[in-house]
Amino acid sequence: MIEKIYKTKNCEINYFHSDIGAKKSILFIHGWTAGWEVWTNEIEKYIKYYNIYAVDLPGHNKSGNLEKYDLEKYFEPIYEFTKSIKQDLILIGHSLGASLSFMLASKLDNISKLVLEDPPWYSESRGEIVNNKDKDELINNQINKYETQRNFFLTQKKLWRTGIDAMKALKEFDPEAYKLFPERVAIRAIWAFHNDVNIWNVEDDWIWEDAIELSKYIKSKTLLIGGNLKKGALMTDVIANKVKSNMIECDLRYIDAGHNIRLEKPVEFNQLLDKFI
Repeated sequence: MIEKIYKTKNCEINYFHSDIGAKKSILFIHGWTAGWEVWTNEIEKYIKYYNIYAVDLPGHNKSGNLEKYDLEKYFEPIYEFTKSIKQDLILIGHSLGASLSFMLASKLDNISKLVLEDPPWYSESRGEIVNNKDKDELINNQINKYETQRNFFLTQKKLWRTGIDAMKALKEFDPEAYKLFPERVAIRAIWAFHNDVNIWNVEDDWIWEDAIELSKYIKSKTLLIGGNLKKGALMTDVIANKVKSNMIECDLRYIDAGHNIRLEKPVEFNQLLDKFI
């Protein structure tokens, strides 16, 4: 799979691209701490029918770093990159990638379809995250989970000399995950080794998105896929339903899985994706 570099104003974007001369293209945008290869299965499925793009977000994998990381800073180079694609475009994003895809669809006219896998819409207002975190169990759990991981990466990453060091550290940090999914932990370790450590050096509300307001400007046909909040999913019913009510054509579906829906329930996820595309 051939990778290329696109130079934006703020950083270089590493991306995979396959051009078969199709009239439509698919752009895959991964979630926080991952890399474009997380979409390999989906790429292999659609590469015969569509031109394919899959990006590494700034600070991730092989893309360049930013001076600061928050949703708006991530968006600027990704918008510049996506704007360069002139064809009819299908956007598919997970987590942070879903939030960025939603922003892109609110500003670009050539996005015909939009697939959002569990965007982190767990807070309706920015103030909930900072001021009322101890009053909301979901918000509090997310911040506590983030703080634990942030402390681990900020202290451990500087000690790693190779990807093997990263894998050993992650194995010790989360032995249960390694026992259940050793291959996933190994891949995550590779990304963690290459990722800019400063993607962890952010404020609690760095990923907050005014999804309800943005939804008023989305014209793309949209598939919104949520998971089970009790299993680690992030998109709340309240926000998802308000978003859906503001949009012209939005299909809201749920799969009984955590945040990484397509990895936990690939059959159910791909059935929805195939039918929608």
